[in-house]
Formats: sequence, C-alpha cells, structure tokens
Amino acid sequence: MKKALKIFVVFTMLLSILITPTAAMAVSGESVEDVPVIDGFKPGVYGGISFESYADVVDYYVKAYNYTKSLTKKYSKNGKKATAYKLLGDDNFVIDDVLVDGKTNPIINKLVPAVVDSMFAPKPCGLAPSFSSDPSKDNDKKHDYRKSMLTVDDVTACNVVDNKNGTITITIQPKATGMSVRGEDSQGRFFNVYDDIYDRLQNNCF
Repeated sequence: MKKALKIFVVFTMLLSILITPTAAMAVSGESVEDVPVIDGFKPGVYGGISFESYADVVDYYVKAYNYTKSLTKKYSKNGKKATAYKLLGDDNFVIDDVLVDGKTNPIINKLVPAVVDSMFAPKPCGLAPSFSSDPSKDNDKKHDYRKSMLTVDDVTACNVVDNKNGTITITIQPKATGMSVRGEDSQGRFFNVYDDIYDRLQNNCF
C-alpha cells in the first residue's frame, strides 16, 4: 500500500514534510527485515538548519507535527460553529496486495479489499495519526494524538532535501510492523492504522 501526505508548516521556516508509508521487507523463512526504499541520509545544513543524525530529523519532525496540531480553526457544521484542526484531511484506504506468509494470493486479494472497504468509513482527521478532527477528542483513552509519539527507534530510513526556496523536504520511512496498532508501534505512531481485524475478516471471508 502506498500513499503520501505532504504538509507545509510554518516553524522557524517553511517546512515541507513528505511522509511515505512504503516499507519494503525481505522475507526469508521466519525473519523479516526492513529494506530502505528512499534515498539515504546525508548529514549537513539544510535551509539553515543542521541535521547530523536521524535523531535530528525525527526531533525536527516531532516539533513540526506538534506545532501543526496546535493550530485550530472555527468551522461551521450544521449551522453551528465547531473548533477543529486547521490542517484537515480524509483517509484514502487503498489495498494493493495482501501478503500471506510473504506471498501474494490472488483469491485473498479479491476478497479482502471488498470486506475491508465495508468496514472503512472515511472522516476528516488531523495530521496522522489522528482520532478526530476535534483536538479535544483526538485521543483513544490510551494516547493523546495532539503530540507526536514518533522516536528515532521507529525509523528505518530518512533524508532531508533543501528546496532552495525557503523550504526543506523531510522524507521518513518508518519500520515495518505486523498487525500494527495506532499509537503502539512504529507504523501506529506515524499513520492512521487499523487494529486487529482478523475476527471480522474470518467471519466474512472464510
């Protein structure tokens, strides 16, 4: 599954962050190894900011994320004013391939997307991961999504590009996980993810 989210944040400078969930994996027997699919990191000064390590990149991303989710706006909904994040977006759930034991199964590829689509209801949310468009409700009683929980240990690869126009582009590839849970792992601290849907798939597919 591939999707990209590009955001612009005014944070000491104009920052462009490109987030990619593409996480290639090499499967051999029972072992799964992350494979970087983006350009490698090169320490240096980008847009006047020094990035010497993955930790510097993640730290800057976290600050930009937190600043972005501190911004709110009044919207009109059903004739009533409501407060929501200034930056809103809708999820677009696309399933390209379903891997079973590291292999694509044509039958499963036809069944699973139809079942999952019936369970997926797009709604406006803040910058992912997000539980709601309303900052006061952007939590699931376990995690507060108004603040980024991403750590350097969650990252397989990242890089920074100076766009030479007052912006920089940060690209981050989080580590791959199986059965990702929002707020609980490298993918869940970076994207909106489903929790375990095995029981529902089993009831509908098998």
